[in-house]
Amino acid sequence: MKIESRRKYAMDFFVIYVKPMITGRCICLFLFLFVSGCATMSKNECLNAQWQNVGYEDGAKGYNGSRIGIYRKACAEYNVSPDLQAYTLGRQQGLKQWCTPGNGYLQGTRGAVYNGICPKDLEPKFKRAMNHGRAVYNYRQKVQNQESMLAQLKKDLTATEQQISSMEAELISNQTQQLRRVVLLNEIRKSENDREVLRNDISEAESNLDAMHRRLNRLMARTTYN
Repeated sequence: MKIESRRKYAMDFFVIYVKPMITGRCICLFLFLFVSGCATMSKNECLNAQWQNVGYEDGAKGYNGSRIGIYRKACAEYNVSPDLQAYTLGRQQGLKQWCTPGNGYLQGTRGAVYNGICPKDLEPKFKRAMNHGRAVYNYRQKVQNQESMLAQLKKDLTATEQQISSMEAELISNQTQQLRRVVLLNEIRKSENDREVLRNDISEAESNLDAMHRRLNRLMARTTYN
């Protein structure tokens, strides 16, 4: 993979997946790591860069305009200055590919946060679609939390049933003393009550999860973005 390709992949990954989850100093740290590790242009790239094309590709990836500063710093070592006018023109053209309702919805479903880069004429539809995607993303998180809770309830039920079986086996053993049998009977009754509570909780959780899945499907099907 070429250096430029690796750089674009890394920065795209950061913007879409990492940035929404971190803030403050963490953002600075990640930016430093990505920029210093992946955003370096080689001498050949600096000398032969078609800055309008570079700008177009950055715009089509949804990169912020400040990215030109990274190129300026990298190419200064080779006495090359990026063509800001050409880069800006290309980036504005590329943003038309990024700032579509379809991509806005996609980025929203990935949990991305709008960074204010779209042209004013494209921004309203992009933001509206992205907000819809974020609603899907947020509700999907709730569904996943419900699924995790249900899985834990089932795990607890299995453990309780195994505990009951173990105590019942000890109860009928010829080696178990009478006093121990009394204790076991009380523990079994308690565990059986716990089992009933868990079964009821599981039934309710499954019903809620089914309803949540239906709501999520309706939310996802509300609008189609091409």
